[in-house]
Amino acid sequence: MADKNSANDEKEVKRKKQTRKMTKILAQAWDLPKAEPYQECDKVSSSGNIFDLSAIGRNLDDGVYKLGRSGWEEFARDIGGVYNRHVSRKTKLAATASEHRDKVCQMLGKINESLIKQATSHCPHDTSSLKSRKRKSDTSSDGASSRRHSVGKKNGEMTSVEREEKAMKDLEAYIEEVGGDRMQVSSFNCRATKKSDGRFDVNFFSESRRFRSMIEVARFFTLVPDKEPPNKKLRSKKRPSNSRDAESEKRKLRKELDKLTKSHQKAMKALDDFCNEQVESQYPVDDDVLLEESKIDGSETPSITCSTCSAARIPDLEGFPGIPSFCIPDLLMVWDFLGTFSRALSLNPVNLEDFVAALSFNPPKEDGAYNATLHHPPVYLAEAHLALLKLLIQDVSSDDWWWSILETDDEGQGEGEGDIASAAIDYKIPVIKIDFAGLLAQEEDPLITASWLQALETVRTAKANEGHKIKQAVKIANAVVANRWVKAYLKKSLTDWKPDSAMFTKRAIIWLIDRVREARPELFGRSVNTKAMMKQRASIVDQVAILMEKMDDSGDIVVVDDLDSDDEEDSDEESDDEEVSESKDIVSEEKKTDEDKEPVKSAIPSKPVPTLVDLLLPPGKPYVGSDIINSFTWPHLAGASVCRLLHRYKRLRNEVDDKLRDGKGLAPMCIGERRQREEASTFRVFSESVATNRFDHNVEKAANCLSKGEQYLNLGTVDRLRILKVLVDAAYDSLRAHEVVDSNYKQRFGAVKALDAEERRAKREAREEAARADQEARNVLALEARKNFIEKKRNELRNLNRRTNEYSDTVIDELTDEDIIEFDDDSKAEYASLPTPQSFNKSEVNIMVKKIQEQAAFNADDVAVIKIDEIGQRDQEEIRDLEDDLKGYENIDVNQLGREGSRRLDRLQRDIEQIKLSPESLSEERENALELLREAIEDGTVKSLKAAIRAATQAKLSGRDVSTGGVWAVDTLRDATLELKSAERRKRVIEAKKELVAKMNKCFIRTEPIGKDRYRNRFWRFDNDENSRVWVECQFVLDEKDSKQEEGFVGLVKQISEVTHGACEKEDDLIEPGSSVESREAFLRFSRQEFHRRGNVPCLVSQYFGGHATERALKGLAKTLDDRGSRERELKGNLKETLEQSGLAVVDVTTSEEGVDESNNGGTEIEEVKREELQESLQRNRHEINNGEGFMESGDEDQLKYTIDVIAQSESFIFPSSLISGMKTSIGERVRVRQIVDPAKDPVLATYNTGRVVGWKLQEQADSGEGDTVETKESYALWKIILDSGGIEVHLNGEDLIESICRYKKWKDNDEKYFEHDASILHYRNSLGRHCGKAADAGYSATPMYLGRLMVKREQELYVSIKSLTYDNTWGGKSGARNVWIASMRDDCHDLQTVKTGLFTLEDAFFQLTGGFPDSMAAPTTSAKDILDDISMRFDVELESIEKNTTLWNSRASREVFLHIMQESSTTGFLALGLDLIFRNCW
Repeated sequence: MADKNSANDEKEVKRKKQTRKMTKILAQAWDLPKAEPYQECDKVSSSGNIFDLSAIGRNLDDGVYKLGRSGWEEFARDIGGVYNRHVSRKTKLAATASEHRDKVCQMLGKINESLIKQATSHCPHDTSSLKSRKRKSDTSSDGASSRRHSVGKKNGEMTSVEREEKAMKDLEAYIEEVGGDRMQVSSFNCRATKKSDGRFDVNFFSESRRFRSMIEVARFFTLVPDKEPPNKKLRSKKRPSNSRDAESEKRKLRKELDKLTKSHQKAMKALDDFCNEQVESQYPVDDDVLLEESKIDGSETPSITCSTCSAARIPDLEGFPGIPSFCIPDLLMVWDFLGTFSRALSLNPVNLEDFVAALSFNPPKEDGAYNATLHHPPVYLAEAHLALLKLLIQDVSSDDWWWSILETDDEGQGEGEGDIASAAIDYKIPVIKIDFAGLLAQEEDPLITASWLQALETVRTAKANEGHKIKQAVKIANAVVANRWVKAYLKKSLTDWKPDSAMFTKRAIIWLIDRVREARPELFGRSVNTKAMMKQRASIVDQVAILMEKMDDSGDIVVVDDLDSDDEEDSDEESDDEEVSESKDIVSEEKKTDEDKEPVKSAIPSKPVPTLVDLLLPPGKPYVGSDIINSFTWPHLAGASVCRLLHRYKRLRNEVDDKLRDGKGLAPMCIGERRQREEASTFRVFSESVATNRFDHNVEKAANCLSKGEQYLNLGTVDRLRILKVLVDAAYDSLRAHEVVDSNYKQRFGAVKALDAEERRAKREAREEAARADQEARNVLALEARKNFIEKKRNELRNLNRRTNEYSDTVIDELTDEDIIEFDDDSKAEYASLPTPQSFNKSEVNIMVKKIQEQAAFNADDVAVIKIDEIGQRDQEEIRDLEDDLKGYENIDVNQLGREGSRRLDRLQRDIEQIKLSPESLSEERENALELLREAIEDGTVKSLKAAIRAATQAKLSGRDVSTGGVWAVDTLRDATLELKSAERRKRVIEAKKELVAKMNKCFIRTEPIGKDRYRNRFWRFDNDENSRVWVECQFVLDEKDSKQEEGFVGLVKQISEVTHGACEKEDDLIEPGSSVESREAFLRFSRQEFHRRGNVPCLVSQYFGGHATERALKGLAKTLDDRGSRERELKGNLKETLEQSGLAVVDVTTSEEGVDESNNGGTEIEEVKREELQESLQRNRHEINNGEGFMESGDEDQLKYTIDVIAQSESFIFPSSLISGMKTSIGERVRVRQIVDPAKDPVLATYNTGRVVGWKLQEQADSGEGDTVETKESYALWKIILDSGGIEVHLNGEDLIESICRYKKWKDNDEKYFEHDASILHYRNSLGRHCGKAADAGYSATPMYLGRLMVKREQELYVSIKSLTYDNTWGGKSGARNVWIASMRDDCHDLQTVKTGLFTLEDAFFQLTGGFPDSMAAPTTSAKDILDDISMRFDVELESIEKNTTLWNSRASREVFLHIMQESSTTGFLALGLDLIFRNCW
């Protein structure tokens, strides 16, 4: 056996090897050039006739060629026949076929020479050749041939070829007859085969597929219907001949019936499961589908519109005082960023109320002692701005915007072009012709010559487009120079001067400086030989003379007449300057008008005028470790940073505009249009709070105010928010923020992975639990079916036994279940046909699962669910049962009952009396309980469900069922109990994921909305919000005139002008040139959807924001959401989680009992009478408040009036009585509650929260009598407050209530005299960083006292290094001026003026120590105020001492400008910047 297997294996190996060789030969033949006609052809190949190489390949795949010589010969015949067919017929492919055949024969000859003969001799049979030969034979003149064919034909008989031709014609006609086309069968072939009986079998072929008739071909093309299968005739069965056959046939039929029954049950179960799954799988669907369904099923408009959806419900918090509604989005964004990136910023987060309080902080208007800490911005604002500035400035991305204001426009000669041009120019070539020998021969004081040469050195470093700077240097030198040739030369150099192109002047000045320095080296302290110096001067004069001879006389020339007219020009200089200035103004206006029409050449905005902060800042970008970024300078640094950011945003906006216009093939905009767009850019780039209208203050004006040295507190609340908004936007784009987000993303990936694993585990457990419940229900159903079957059979046996008396009743009762099942064959068959646990359908199983869950929820074996209408019958039955029990005691002597019996009797009587006396109150209580149950089911939270079930139990909506020993309950209570089990299960899952969710939330990426409703209104919840508020963001409804504001909903219907902000978009840049009106309108509508969903507004549109904090508000949001929608289902689940997480507590902030006694027992006789009247009123109303335990929603008029009368006469009441005059009731009033954070540790720190009065009640207070008097109880009113912060419940007495109402009105109106001295934001200290210094000193870090101390510290650091620069030290010498100054700065520096005086003293001391100014330095011709007011001159101001010399200032003008800025400053920040500038210049 093993030898046989090995032989077969060896044979198989040889066959595979032979097949590989054949395949190789076939592949080489396939790849021959021009082999396409032989690869495939339209002839159908068969086993005997191979027409193409593809057929040979199929034979190789099918293993047709046998192993050995026979297989090779057959392969050679087939592959040679492919070519011999063309060679023998002499077709147009015969030549190529002969060449290919020869090459194939060479390949076959390598295998065996005999194969060549097989390949060249075989030719396949071709029916088309037979047809052509037949036609040739018919037309041939050879009579023998004609006779030979006629001999073989009978009368009327056709040949096979004729039959094939006729069949093809018939097929074409039939296809056309049934509706087809003749061309459909053009590729078909026909073959007629003669049978043994002499008939012909005609078949049609197409691509190796055979059709036996024309009908089959038509069916293939679906032109005729398919043939129906023939009906099978039922065979008649014979009747059984005897009883045995009949019984056998009956058993067969019974088995068949059982099979059919089970199959039917299985099919019904599958159908039922499918229907149930289809109903459940319909939802959730897209919310847009629900909107369409509501429009179709209901009236013309859906019941819930965008104006009455859940997002439009009136919120608990619509805004804050001083914060406009359109600023709420930016307020939340900035607050969320500062809290989310708190670790990256090293800034402790604060709650939203404290953040708003810090933004809207204003110093108190009081006549008392000056408190420096209250007249500076809160510490939190200083810490926040410093954290943002440090994050931005130390970030690499700040290089893109810090230097943006130094960029210049390319409309003239840009900076880069000027630099390149300056580098390429040879300054040794003169541009003005002058007698240089005469210039040197003119006598002039060497000191004056050195002075005007030094003044002209500024031109060397100036750029060609800084014309004002160059002209100013020439004017200063011209005022000093005494050489008339030089004076004439300088005036001639200004002939071609232009503000934006002063290259001619620069070349002329630099040439003069270089030549004079070369000719007179003795001016700069060099010790040179006089003879050598004169020789060098003569050489230079000769070189210059040669250059002057080469110059054209038509150019600029300084002649002797220019020297004579010099004095006259000097005398008329002022008048000429005025005329020239007027003419220049006219020319500049004309030039500006012409420039406005020219096309722009660059996206760089026009260079802004340097602000005062820019003059005081160092030339380089400040670094974080420098002393310039501190608690004094942050407002002005923030203003300078915002100005730079705005300039950068303008350039980016210009680049976008240019790219859009270039992409659309539009012409570049003109300079005038570009300037208009830059002016409106701040109204287009930012959000609503920044992009207000043109006539209002915008963020650019606020930043300029800070850059000019104004106080930060002079800005409004909105302006402060705008400054923060711009800084936060830049922080979002910083690399540091990206690194934090990227790191959090990587860490979040692991947390999300763990959370997904936990969710999968929870889902797996839920599936397993559901599977267990399903299997348990199926087992219970199967047991019930078996139990019913046993009971049924037992009853049948009893009935049968009554007729036959075969067994006794005892025997039947003692029969076991197995005995009954095995009683007879019918019982066995019926038992076998009982439903198995898996045969029950889904609906039956669900009913049983619910029943089991009910039993587990109520902890009872049987639960009877009834309707609310059946409770009355239950009460009557209970009364009858109790009365029946009571009748059992009628014939019994009471004295014989004993203690226990008497108690039972009293209890029965009391229960009967209570049931009979409380039907009305109980029915009302039950209605309220049912309503609570429905709301709790809608909410789905554990807390609300437990409270509702507790109320339902007290209202007797469930009880013990005496008849069954189980429990009865109302259907609503049953549903609530089951929902409670589900909610507890969900809560367990949430608690299990709580740590993972907290870990994931720490790895923040971005704040995402918790969901959207059907109208795509977004709902937000911020992680930093301790109160778990939900903010709703929805768009206003525009242009709906007939819409009414529904009660309980916000008015979202607005006119377009009421909610739009900022400048409109320039939409012409977006439209394709030459587009149609329809496409233009469609595209604009699409692009405008960025601003509003209707697409009809081309600018920013306000979004409505409202905050929901209370439990009632959150329930109201979730109540109107539809679970069938995918978006609203997810949103509803997140709202339920928010409700579960919100810890709503009750806080009692009433005064102590002693305080209440004092307020109730002190006062005049009138107060005593009023108190007695009030007590009588309280006694009358006692039955209305459930013994003082429940709160009422009305009826506090008398208590409020009494409280107001008492407080009005109290001296401790600080609020005006007009705030509470006319108040009838406090219910619904808004309050601002003051709460001490920690009375024990920090009693001066309080929190202020707004809320609403929702109810009141009477609170009993014990009053101990004196001596033997009996203790009495006195009542006082207590009001219930629901705070906006988390819906916390607070209880206030009358005095606290009135103060809270007055406090809220003052706070709401932004009263200047109202100030919360103990607010928590005023005591903020940053524990994550020390941007303002130590925590103990943070509140005083911006005061003049601390600036004085800083000045002393910096002076001590620098004085050691500069005290030896001069011999005449009048500062630290024996005069004692330094010690007096130090003592003054340490002890008496309490106001700004003292610090300012100290700074001037320090500057003068250091100025003298560094040597002062040389006597040759000319005094400035223009005052410091005029220099700063002149925009062109302000560009030339340089306060930084760039050159390394011992002088504190570059020029006298620089010092005067600095002193003027310091004298006019009104903030410690500017003085701190000036102090830093002084020390930088000293170093």
